[in-house]
Amino acid sequence: MAYHTVSYEAATLLARVPPLHLYAEFLRRSYFRHRRMKENGNYNEVLAAAVRLEEWNALREQWRIHVTRANLPGRRTREAIGPSFEDWLDRSSGFLTYRLTQFLTGHGCFGTYLYRINKEDTPICRYCNTEEDTPEHTLKVCHFWAQERGELAAAIGQNLSLGNIVARICNSKERWNAFSTFAERVFQRKEEDERRRQQQMILDPG
Repeated sequence: MAYHTVSYEAATLLARVPPLHLYAEFLRRSYFRHRRMKENGNYNEVLAAAVRLEEWNALREQWRIHVTRANLPGRRTREAIGPSFEDWLDRSSGFLTYRLTQFLTGHGCFGTYLYRINKEDTPICRYCNTEEDTPEHTLKVCHFWAQERGELAAAIGQNLSLGNIVARICNSKERWNAFSTFAERVFQRKEEDERRRQQQMILDPG
């Protein structure tokens, strides 16, 4: 559930779907190993499943290394999820909403993103006018979100870096829901305020 402008690397990581080039290599290796087993007369379903699992684990390790490459796009997403790569892939709960995706990518109603796509005149936060409006600024700095931040910190802990939040929510449905609630409240307010600004511009274009 992401914008079409989210990078391929970030989108596959968010969706927990391996990049196509790694998946294709996984299929190739599995196919040739299975074929060799058949040619040698030692193919059976148990061994075939073991080979597939071994190659799948190899794919995951290649993917984990791949997302650490400095020259790849989607840096914010990769840096947030990368240290918790295994937990992110293996989590048993946690639905990735549209607004959670915005926090993990920096897209959507953040000033830095809107400025980059020429929908804002400045990247500075409209709520405090002190720093650029980023996910990190919203999570850790902007005084306007103090109440929401306090409620999130009560569930997650005082370290509200994106990386720590991801690490904390992967193994806890309650913490995941707390982060989701924070994101929903922040973006609901941002979107309401943006609609009011647009309406005011129509009524008072000067």
